[in-house]
Amino acid sequence: MTFVFSVVVVLGIAARVLPPAETEYAQAAAPAHVNEKGVCVVIDPGHGGDDEGAIGENGTMEKDAALQTALRIQQELLARTKATVILTRDQDVDVSLEDRVKVASETSADVFISIHYDAFTDPTIQGMTIYFFDEEDWNLAEAIHERLLDSDLNTEDRGIEFEDYHVLRENPSPAVLLELGYVSNRSDEARINSQDYQEKVAAAIADGIIEFLKSR
Repeated sequence: MTFVFSVVVVLGIAARVLPPAETEYAQAAAPAHVNEKGVCVVIDPGHGGDDEGAIGENGTMEKDAALQTALRIQQELLARTKATVILTRDQDVDVSLEDRVKVASETSADVFISIHYDAFTDPTIQGMTIYFFDEEDWNLAEAIHERLLDSDLNTEDRGIEFEDYHVLRENPSPAVLLELGYVSNRSDEARINSQDYQEKVAAAIADGIIEFLKSR
């Protein structure tokens, strides 16, 4: 796995560009009528700007895919909860690891989700992995993992693993890093670029976030 956190593959649809946020972060408030408690969720699309992340054989760029997935997760949560959902970036810009964690700290986030896609020198390697750092991260990882397994994504489950990533170790909020497929694998890359896969992944991650927050 490249240290540049893997990101989601570009969807077969045009990217949605958010309007300028009222704060320095890409923030949006969910509809008030939804019967979920108000919380703050930070979604972190990996890479961006000069940091392209992994690049697939067919040109899928991790930084673009991660942003697409993050936007879908944001849309899911806004439609179903009262949460405030903040993106660490909503454009193709560089964001340091320190600044990504700073967003969680300054917003007192209840959950931090870092979105990535993987790559490896062996093109036969495929599947999804969830990374955590401490016990509370594990509970969040388990909730999302179960939902992803239930989503018929037709890819290998690589499980939940401990990792000493900066965005997890230094994060004051429950945090996980999701590697949602290998852009270096032809089958995974094709899936990642499909609208069906993107919709299922976003819905499953939102389900897991909601389940975790309800259990706290």
